[in-house]
Amino acid sequence: MYLNGEEIKDLVIPNNVTSINDYVFQGCSELTSLTIPSSVTYIGAYAFNGCMRLNTIFCLNPIPFYCAKKSTFGCSTEDLRDSYDIYNYATLHVPMGSKEAYSSAFEWRYFNNIKEDMELDGQVYYANLIVQQGTTGYTRQAVKASEKYTIYIGSIGENKVNAVTFNGIDVTDDVKQGYYTTPEIKGESILSVSYEMESANVNSTTYSNIRVKGYHGEITIDNIDEVSDVSVYTIDGKVISNMPSASGSITLQVPSEQLYIVKVGTRTYKIAL
Repeated sequence: MYLNGEEIKDLVIPNNVTSINDYVFQGCSELTSLTIPSSVTYIGAYAFNGCMRLNTIFCLNPIPFYCAKKSTFGCSTEDLRDSYDIYNYATLHVPMGSKEAYSSAFEWRYFNNIKEDMELDGQVYYANLIVQQGTTGYTRQAVKASEKYTIYIGSIGENKVNAVTFNGIDVTDDVKQGYYTTPEIKGESILSVSYEMESANVNSTTYSNIRVKGYHGEITIDNIDEVSDVSVYTIDGKVISNMPSASGSITLQVPSEQLYIVKVGTRTYKIAL
C-alpha cells in the first residue's frame, strides 16, 4: 500500500472507519505498526495476511474487535501457522483492563505478547508501574507513559528506607524528603524499595552503607564492609538462603512476588520482589 509514492510503514486507521474489508491490506510487506480505533466493529478475512513485518498492533477498544471466521492475520487455528508466525513476534497493545478479554477472543487469543498500556481513546498512553515495597509487598498501577511520575516512599514507622531501584538501577540518592520522581516512563517499569528495621540493640556503624536491592527475582546486597553471615527468610520465617562469611556484593536468586527478611550480620531489612 502506497501513500504519495511511498509504501506505508505506520498505519493509523481513521476514527470514522467502522469496518476493515477482506484482503484490504493483504501483502503490505513493509507495514510495521498498526493502530485500530475503537470505532471499528469488524475486521475482514485476510485483512492483514502477508504483512510480514507487522510487529506492533494497537487496539484502542477494550472490547476485542470481531474478526471474520477466516484468518485476519494469516492463520486462524493454533496448529496452522504462517512461516513468519506473527503471533510469536508481534506485540498486541490493548487498553488497561482488557488483556483477559483479548486473551480469550477469537483470533486475538493467538497472540503471545499482549500488553495493557493504553487509554481507551488512544490519545493518552499508559504503562504499568510495579511498586515493590518491603513493608507491603507489591502493587501495580497505570501511569501516563512518556511522563515522569512522583511517588512517596519515605520511612514507615520503625522502618527506614534503605535502598531504591528503578528498573534495576540504584536511585537511592535521588530520593528527596521521602519522594522519588522517575525518569519518563516508556513501558512497564519496576520501582523497588527496601527498608531497614530499626533495632535498639545495634550499635555498630560498620553496616551503615549496606544496600539491599531487588529486581526480577534477585536480591542484591552491596557494600558489606566486613565479613558477615547473610540469611534470607520468607515473611513467616522460612529460611530461603544462607551465605556465611559474605563480603563486598552478593546476589541471591529468589521467587518473585513475595516479601522477604534479609539479615546481614546484626542488621535486618525488608524487601519485596
